[in-house]
Formats: sequence, C-alpha cells, structure tokens
Amino acid sequence: MPESVTATFASSTFDYTLSRFSATYAPITEAGGATPLMVAADDSVRSIPLPFIFPFAGNLYRTTSHLAVSANGYAYLSREPVIASSVASSINTSLFTTGAPNATLAPWFDNLAVNAVGTNPSGSVLYQTLGAPGSRSLVIQWTNVSSYAQTTAGQPRRLNFQLALFEGSGMVEFRYGAVQGADFSILESASIGIEDSIGGNNHYLDAITGSRLTGNGMMTSNKWPTRHVRFTPGSPAPIPAGAKSCAAGYARRSPRAGARWSRAAPPSTASRPRSGASRITLDSTPAGAPC
Repeated sequence: MPESVTATFASSTFDYTLSRFSATYAPITEAGGATPLMVAADDSVRSIPLPFIFPFAGNLYRTTSHLAVSANGYAYLSREPVIASSVASSINTSLFTTGAPNATLAPWFDNLAVNAVGTNPSGSVLYQTLGAPGSRSLVIQWTNVSSYAQTTAGQPRRLNFQLALFEGSGMVEFRYGAVQGADFSILESASIGIEDSIGGNNHYLDAITGSRLTGNGMMTSNKWPTRHVRFTPGSPAPIPAGAKSCAAGYARRSPRAGARWSRAAPPSTASRPRSGASRITLDSTPAGAPC
C-alpha cells in the first residue's frame, strides 16, 4: 500500500497541512486555451493579475494583486505587477530566508532555463484559469524547461510541472509531469516548498523534509517526484482518541482488535519529524504490532 506523509505547522498566520497524492498529470496547452507567459527566457520574472481573490498565509490577495512567475520554477504573490530579469532570481536559498521574494510558491526552484540549452530546444511557461466562478483554479505550467541553465556539468533534462492555486479554499498544489533526457546536470540543486510574506524560520514549509527550520536545496531531476504535493490551509483532522505517537516517525492506535499502524513516509521522500512536525498515518498491520 502506498505510504503517505502529513506535516502540520501551526502559527497565527502560517498553518498548512502538507500531503502528497497520485493523479494523472493533465498538461494545459495553447490549443486548449492556455496563454504563453514566457518563451526562450532565462532568469526572467513576469506577472499576471490574479483572476480571483486568493487567501495565503493570513493575507488576502485580491484581483488587484499579481502572481509573479519566474523562469526558475517558482512564483510569488505581489501587490504590484512585476517585470524583471536577474541572476539573483535563480538563488533558491531565498525560499528559506527573509530575503526577497517572499510569499513564494516553489514547485521546482532551481537555476532552470526556458531558452534552448545544449541539445534542448526552448520550452515555455503557460498559464490558464480553469473552472466556474467560485471554484476556479489558476494553473501555471513550466513546459519542457531545462533542468539547468548550462551544459558545463552535463546535458540538462527537460522538465514539465505545474503550480495550481484554488479559489475559495486557498489550496496550493504542485504537480509533476514527464521528464525527458537520460542525463542530468550535477549542478542541479532544487528546492520545493512554500513561504509566507515574512520568510525565515517558522515562516516556510519544505515539501521534501516537512520542516519549517531546515531548508532542502539538494533535489536533482534524477529524483523527480513521483507524486504531486498539496498544501491545504489549516490543520489536519485530530488523531483519533487513544492513538499513540511512537519513535522514529511511527504511529499506532491503542491496542485493540484491528489496530493498525504505519510508517509515515520512506526516507527518500520525508525526513523524521522535527520541530513541531506532525506526520501521522494509520495503515494496516496486525493488532498489537510493536512500534
């Protein structure tokens, strides 16, 4: 049975549940109504007006606000329109610090390239609003972008992934599509996660480790996510009465017929619980199984 992970961090404004899920990757296309935002870009940032009111980390971003999208695999919420190009936009340590940008949503933050790199042709960044008013989603898609902006340390792969913002719920999803290319650049060092408008410790949530204190900037495209990521505002449902926490990331119900336990997540997808993280799933093993 597939393992899952849930991480919860409660604060006055940054309270999200992290989960992973499996679903078919559904690309958006120009033929299907998507709009190109970037082609042949490197280190560029371009913004689009929000198509609906979006609550994020205690702030309400109205349709006068913008989503600034970077060629480097992330976006951030802004009160003003943004058009910029800077090498600094590829430095993903800003996801875990107070340094700008903040209010960041990063499905694959690295030194990517939308322009041609080596034998890779140019990719694109597209966006599209889907659904009916009241339950719409805004989808940003990085299409066939190179996993690194140079060939110095190997021919980069071509990546496909999406960021989705949901009207009403304030939910955020990262979705991962196909990866093309046999090799990857050894200089890759991507980060995945979200950050509020303040930044720094306790103001971000790393999607790989589940930590709000230790950022992970070591992802490479040969470890491409096999499941999508969802951030849901609020805490998860309380653990059932009688549940017990066990060491090393395990949880088990109190002994009774049919009691079940499970490991929260394999080491390759999540670290052990740390600094207030809550990673609990209840799965299936015989009653009375030890932690």
